[in-house]
Amino acid sequence: MYRRTVRLALLFPLLCALSCLPARATVVRFQVSLGDTPAGDIYIKLFDAEAPVTVANFLNYIDDGNGKRRYDGTFIHRSMPGFVLQGGGYSYDPAQGTFGTAASTPHIPQDDPIVNEFDFSRSNLRGTLAMAKSPSGPDTATSEWFFNLADNSANLDYQNGGFTVFGRVLGPGMDLVDSIAALPVTAEDPPFTDLPVTGYTAGDPILASNLVILSRAEVVQAVQPAMQDFGPTALGTVATATVTLRNLTDSPMTLGTIGANALTAPFSIGNDTCSGAVLAVTDSCVLTIDYQPQAAGDHEATLNVTTDSSELGSFSVALRGTAAAQAATLAHDAPSGLDFGDLGAGAQRQLNLTLSNTGLDPLTLNHIAFTGTGAGHFSVSGNCQTLNFGDNCSETLTFAPTGAGPVNVQLEIRSDDPAQPLITIPVLATASSDNDGVPDTVEAAGPNNGDGNRDGIADDQQDNVASLPDTAGVYVTLEADAGTRLRSVDVQQSPAPATTPVAARDSATLEFPNGFFSFTLEGIAAGGAATVTLHLPAGQSTSSYFKYGRLPNDFFLVPEHWYQFDYDGQTGAEIQGNRVILHFIDGGRGDNDQSANGRIVDPGGPAVLTTDDSSSGGGCSLQRGNSSRHLPLEWLLVALFVAMIRIGHPERPDKKRLDEADVTVGKTAAGRSGRPGAALVQAGS
Repeated sequence: MYRRTVRLALLFPLLCALSCLPARATVVRFQVSLGDTPAGDIYIKLFDAEAPVTVANFLNYIDDGNGKRRYDGTFIHRSMPGFVLQGGGYSYDPAQGTFGTAASTPHIPQDDPIVNEFDFSRSNLRGTLAMAKSPSGPDTATSEWFFNLADNSANLDYQNGGFTVFGRVLGPGMDLVDSIAALPVTAEDPPFTDLPVTGYTAGDPILASNLVILSRAEVVQAVQPAMQDFGPTALGTVATATVTLRNLTDSPMTLGTIGANALTAPFSIGNDTCSGAVLAVTDSCVLTIDYQPQAAGDHEATLNVTTDSSELGSFSVALRGTAAAQAATLAHDAPSGLDFGDLGAGAQRQLNLTLSNTGLDPLTLNHIAFTGTGAGHFSVSGNCQTLNFGDNCSETLTFAPTGAGPVNVQLEIRSDDPAQPLITIPVLATASSDNDGVPDTVEAAGPNNGDGNRDGIADDQQDNVASLPDTAGVYVTLEADAGTRLRSVDVQQSPAPATTPVAARDSATLEFPNGFFSFTLEGIAAGGAATVTLHLPAGQSTSSYFKYGRLPNDFFLVPEHWYQFDYDGQTGAEIQGNRVILHFIDGGRGDNDQSANGRIVDPGGPAVLTTDDSSSGGGCSLQRGNSSRHLPLEWLLVALFVAMIRIGHPERPDKKRLDEADVTVGKTAAGRSGRPGAALVQAGS
């Protein structure tokens, strides 16, 4: 366990170098009002990396992700000119009584106090934002914060463990802070002994219009919005959106020239106040972008605006739009038809068909049904009726044959789509006497008049026997134990063509003349043993059997891979002339679903190895078959991860090779504080 921990620790820096990229500092905007009158905005750059706990706490009060925005509607409740301006604690609801009562001016809900993150590298200098706390200890900050109106480092850096600075006001924001600090102060009952007010006459009741209110606190980005979705737009019309670029760095910034070719149709630049603009700190410019589609479909683009800022680099705006005809248009997700495969009586297979409206007008579906010979084997169930633009619905289509016979059906869908009121979807399905997945007509055409295993019973009448042509067109037969059932029998060239095993030296060849067979074996006891006999064409011999999948001891990140399935006394391929007996244990080696569930899933095929004994040299190496494609970066990382974990582990017995000099298996790497008004009580008063 210790060695594995060390390997993971060594791997992490590599993974982090690729994914742990630095993020720009978070910027917050305070929208301040004097009563109901907007006074301006204060932009604050947060010290995300330097005070992560404090910043996270502050952002959670701004928006906890569940609809709670606790700072919105609070007011500045303490002003000490030349010292601090404090807020983040109280809201006022005149409907609950006069100002200053517990009901009318409650403290906002507080989270648990946070650990103090003061550091002398972040002193309480003018223009910084810090957390208020109780005199009872350094780790008592909750929701309240204050602006430093002057250099308070000699006092606040050394008092009560130091007051944590976690942000700094950008640009001209301190002008607004200073103007608030210049307002007259009235002494009310604690904690409002230093309450800044506007338009207030001494002795009158304090109204909401007399308070300095933080109407909204929010996180802002240099680009707003950073992703502009124009939504559904009718062909030939124009949709316009506004994008604001703002300088949230620490110094003035010059924008590059955008130019007429910055975007390609159907997107284009409309009004442009940004090209070549020099933006002071927190200043902004505006772009309008037009979306005028001429062809139906989804459209995407990215607008990049360069700057001379080493901090920002450039602005990027992602654009997206969907163009559609005005009229209702029916679309579905089965362009190549519906394939139910081969089923016998008593079985059923369901497919889901998704229908959608890609036109702007509402679409009404009038009729959905199967028609043709054998339509009685099919049924439709769903709730598709009326679809607005972009809406979709699902119909469940069921094939449940009641007996063998011809099937020649199609699915008809009628709607008020003016261009295509009737859509016909072809259906592929066969109703057979058994349920092995091979049509009766295919099995009946096999050798011995359709009795491939010569047991006197036609193969198309037995669930445990299936005959079908291999990839060369020559019939083979799969025979499972009596009482078990073969399902989904099929043959293919290779389940992983890019990594199909090859011979390791030029003097040897490894071939798979029959292709690879896949099937599911059912009806066995959970965790029990079973066999499937593969009857190959007369006269054919084979050398080994290869499978593609996963082994019981594979690490969970190891992808499917090739391995030899030679017989080890319990599982594997026992070769007897032109017969290959596949021995399985449910959930064990050879069962690709790796689960003791009474089902064995098998993809694999017999191999023929030919060697030239007169040649010398050779050797075995792990290759990617005949493929020269490069692995994607994510799989290289997975491969490295797996390799590091498995260093020092010997090869498992189930990885035996047919002939280590001749064969190579290709692999794919695949306590809350008291009344917060007590905060800073002794801080220089």
